[in-house]
Amino acid sequence: MKLDITYRNINKESHESTRAAIELAVERHLSPKLAAFDVGHLELHSTVEHTSTDTYCVTYRLHLPPKKILVAKECNPVLRTAIQQVTDELTRQAKRHKAHISGQQHWKRKGRRKRLQEMFSTIESMQPEVRQQAKKSITPLQPRIERFIRHELAYLRANGDLLPDYPRLADIRDEAVARLHINWKDMKGSDEDLYRKLLREVTQIINQEIEQTHLNAEQISLDDPLPKDAMDQSESMVEEDQGEFYQPDEVLHIQDLIPDTHAQNPENTIDGYYDHFYRYLGGLPRQWRRTVLLVHREGLSADEVAEHVLSVPTEEVEQMINLADIYMYERMKDAGFEAPSKKAIEHFLQH
Repeated sequence: MKLDITYRNINKESHESTRAAIELAVERHLSPKLAAFDVGHLELHSTVEHTSTDTYCVTYRLHLPPKKILVAKECNPVLRTAIQQVTDELTRQAKRHKAHISGQQHWKRKGRRKRLQEMFSTIESMQPEVRQQAKKSITPLQPRIERFIRHELAYLRANGDLLPDYPRLADIRDEAVARLHINWKDMKGSDEDLYRKLLREVTQIINQEIEQTHLNAEQISLDDPLPKDAMDQSESMVEEDQGEFYQPDEVLHIQDLIPDTHAQNPENTIDGYYDHFYRYLGGLPRQWRRTVLLVHREGLSADEVAEHVLSVPTEEVEQMINLADIYMYERMKDAGFEAPSKKAIEHFLQH
């Protein structure tokens, strides 16, 4: 990959070390995600600026086929930190574009629709009183599980782990609810026990989608033409009847979780604090972040997360929580904010 760098208010003595830092970050993080493209013919344009507020702003601009321009900008008092952050952001954008051009969301919808129809047929064959009992118990839990799914999808799409528009919230919710209906005879316990089972189904479905998305992303062929009338195809799929479990999905955007990063002097505002907090939360390893949300947002104990949701030892859950707390504390502190306590982290995630 060719690298073109423009320096603004940067000492000439630092040009060589700055280029070396950018080349290293790009080689380690960005280039591997561009393996499906002809990396040798790509050119990354970068601007490195030392601002009047004594911060370093690094901007990346990259053109990817067929017709996509990726742009990312990050500012930080430490130049190497700004380089790493902007490289991570452009890497996430490249992963999303790579998944999008594969067109896999169209044929995946068809497979899921068929699977759900088979599950609905199984449910219809159950005794009416069993179906009614299951529906009566599960329906009140749906708004709560939808909130969890909404946050998971936002983070995973922002990181490029899932496609921008697939799966939808309704897809995951309907399949998880259908699984509980089918296995209703084995369901025992309180509403909280049922909710933990619902969380378990949701996390399993999402993990399967992530694994399949990554697998298919490695099989992209840029020689294959994009399907004609892809929008019409996707719209017709969305209109398919999903049975009694279907509800219109609301539009999901990552900005639902992360405030506008282009606000003037965000570091001096409460929005700036939340901006950095949620950005660093999204940068956690997937299992760490999910554990933090399950404990601090869903109110589950480490034992409950380990046994009923993630199927891992309790010690592993406790370790993930502690490491995530340390990471969030240090990143917020490095960004110039008062580092959040464990109680503050719990407060942020509950609002």
